[in-house]
Amino acid sequence: METLRSLSVVGDEAVAVDSVVAYTGPDGSRSVVSSCDVYELDAGSVVRITSYNVELDDAAVAGVVAGS
Repeated sequence: METLRSLSVVGDEAVAVDSVVAYTGPDGSRSVVSSCDVYELDAGSVVRITSYNVELDDAAVAGVVAGS
């Protein structure tokens, strides 16, 4: 696993984590996934997690990550 981008935004009521990660399979194949996780908090405890994930075209990732 290779983290290409990671950004966390922390607030009193929520935390958001945006990332782009490359995974390499045992056969050498590669997939790149962009994800955003939102953690909702109540009194410092996580009460809800919402996750969004999408597989990216590996060839297009270089421009996206370079522009981060």
